Amino acid sequence: MVAEKNTRTGRETARGRLSIDSLDQTEQLQTEYQPISIDPASEAIETDEIPADHDFASQHDSQPRPFTDGWTWEIVSIIFSIACFVAIVVLAVFLNGTPLPQWTFVLQPSTILSILVAAAQSSMMLVVSAVMGQLKWIAITSEAQPLAHLETFDAASRGPFGAASLIHRWRPQARLSSYVYMASLITMAALAMGPFALQIVSIREELSEVQGLQAATVATTHGYSYNDATITDASVVLDDDGAVAEQTKGEAFVVEKSMLGAFYGGMYSLSSRRLEVTCQSGNCTWPPFETLGICSSCRDISGDVVVFQAQNYLGESYITTPDGVNVQFMKTRAVATNLTSFKTGTRRLDTLSANIVSPVIAQFGTGNTGNSARATVTDCAICWCAQRFSGVSTVNGVVKGDFKQTDLRLRAAADQTFGGMTPGSSTTENWPFLLTVDGTQVGGAESTQPNHGRFQIGIQDHLAVVGRLQRELEVNSDLKSAYFGDGQDVTGTFRNMTSAMSARLLVTRDLQGTFAAGISWQLRPVIRVEFAWLALPAALILLSSALLLSTVLAARRSRAPVWKSSLLPILYHGVRDWEEDEERELFEGGIEKVKVMEKMAMSQRAQLVRSEEGGSWLMR
Repeated sequence: MVAEKNTRTGRETARGRLSIDSLDQTEQLQTEYQPISIDPASEAIETDEIPADHDFASQHDSQPRPFTDGWTWEIVSIIFSIACFVAIVVLAVFLNGTPLPQWTFVLQPSTILSILVAAAQSSMMLVVSAVMGQLKWIAITSEAQPLAHLETFDAASRGPFGAASLIHRWRPQARLSSYVYMASLITMAALAMGPFALQIVSIREELSEVQGLQAATVATTHGYSYNDATITDASVVLDDDGAVAEQTKGEAFVVEKSMLGAFYGGMYSLSSRRLEVTCQSGNCTWPPFETLGICSSCRDISGDVVVFQAQNYLGESYITTPDGVNVQFMKTRAVATNLTSFKTGTRRLDTLSANIVSPVIAQFGTGNTGNSARATVTDCAICWCAQRFSGVSTVNGVVKGDFKQTDLRLRAAADQTFGGMTPGSSTTENWPFLLTVDGTQVGGAESTQPNHGRFQIGIQDHLAVVGRLQRELEVNSDLKSAYFGDGQDVTGTFRNMTSAMSARLLVTRDLQGTFAAGISWQLRPVIRVEFAWLALPAALILLSSALLLSTVLAARRSRAPVWKSSLLPILYHGVRDWEEDEERELFEGGIEKVKVMEKMAMSQRAQLVRSEEGGSWLMR
C-alpha cells in the first residue's frame, strides 16, 4: 500500500530512479527543485492503514448518481440555445412582411437576429466542447488508448481546426465513436451559423396598399339617359302586344351628337377604347367590375343564303337569309372601278329587347354578278350589353393591355314598369328600360352568371339609338364599302363602332355613373425573412441536444467519471507504472519539450482503471 511505502526508511537511490516513492525525500527534491515549498501545517501521516474517514471512494461509487450529475451547466446551456432559436423563429414570423418604416427600435432586425444566433451558437458550442472532452474519458475507460489521443481530443474541443484534425488523424482501426464524428462535424458546421444569420433578413422594395378614399377608381355606368321631356312632338307607344315604338308628330327622339360622333369615329377607325382610370400612386389593380356597353357580333352565313339575279340591264341581285331578311343589290358602272357594293338589311324591333339593330352585309366581287358561290354575306347584331373587365391594372400610370373583357348579353327584365303605361297608351316620359344579364356571352358562348347588378336605359334614348343606327346602316352605296374594308373586315368595323360608343357611355353617365374601386399600390421597403436559412441552426441545435443526451447515457453505461475538459484529472490521476528509463528521463529533464512528449505519446498507451478502493488512475 501507499502508506506502507511512505514509512520506508531505506530506499535505494543508487539506481537514480524518480518514482512516486521519492515524494517523501524532501531534501533531495528541494535540492533539484528549490522553488517547491511544503505547507508546514501539513504533516505526513505515517501509518499502515488508511483512516476510515478517507474510505469515501468506494462508498460514493456504490451510490447511484443523479442523471444530471456534472452536466448542470451543459443542460442549462442547451436549453438557453433552444430558447434563443425559438426567439429567432418568433421574431422572424413577426418581422416577415413588416414595412421597414414601422420598425422604430434602435437596433435593426438583422442585428437582433445576429445577436440571437450568436448567443445560440456560443451556448451550443459550450455543450459540444464539454461533450468532446467527455468522449475522451469514455474512450480511454473502455480500452487502452495512445496518450496522444488525449491531446487530439483536447484540441478538438477547442475549435473547428482541432475537430478536423481529430477526424483526419484518427486511425480507422481505432474504432472512432460515431459521437466523436457528430461532435466534430457540429463544431465545423457551426462556423456557418454567423454567415447564415446574415441571410435570414432582407429588405425588399415591394408594392404596398395605399389606404385612402378613391385612391384607385375606374369609371363605370349602369345606365344611360340623354333625352328629356322637352321634346313634346314625340311619344312612346305601348301596343296591345307589349311592343314599344316611337310615335312622332314632328321632332323625333335624338341621339346626342357625341354618341353619333363616336359611331362615325369607330366606323372610320378614328377612335379607340380607353378605360378612364384614376390612380394616385401610378400602380393600381382592380377586381373584376362591370359597366354598361354596346356590343356587336358577326357571323358568316354565305353558305346559307339564297341568291337570285334579275335578268335586266341594271344587274339586280337579291339575297334571302335564313332568317328571311331580303337584301337587294344593284350593280352600276361604278363596279368597273373594282369597288364593292354593299347592302344592309335590318330586322324590325318587334318586341322590347336589348337588341338595337341586326344588319346583314352582302358583298359581290367585281365581275361576279350572278355567281352565288362568290357572294360573301355577314350577319351582324348590335345590342346593349354588360362589359365585364378583369385583370385591369396600371403600371407607372399606364393601363396595361393584358386585361380581359367579356361581353355579357342583356335581356329585358321581367318586372318592367313601362313608366306606368298600359297597353294602347302613350307617354312623353323617358322612363327607364330595365335590363338584366342573360346567361350567355354576346356571340353565344356560355357564361357563368355571377351576382350582377341591373342596368337601365332611358326608353327614349333606346328608341333614338335604334332608329338612327337603322338609318345609318340601311344603305346601298359603293362609298360605304370603305367602312368595312371592302368586305374584308366587317367584324372589325362593327367592333370599332360599338367600342367607341361604349366609351362614350362613360362620359354621358347621368346619375347612373359610378366608380369601381381598386387598390392603389406604392413601392415601400418591406422586411422579408428567408426561413430556409434557419435550417442549419435548427439542425445543429437539435443534433447538439441529441449528442448531449447520448453522451450522458454513454458515460453512465461505461462508468466513466464526468471530467469533461478539466485539467485537474490529469494532475490528480496522472499516469502510473512508468518504466525505469522513462522515470530517469523525467528526472533528468529529457522530456521537457512538447515535441518529445508528443512522440512518446504516440507509442505509449494508457487506460483509466479503478482501484479496489474505488479510485481512478491512468495505467499503462
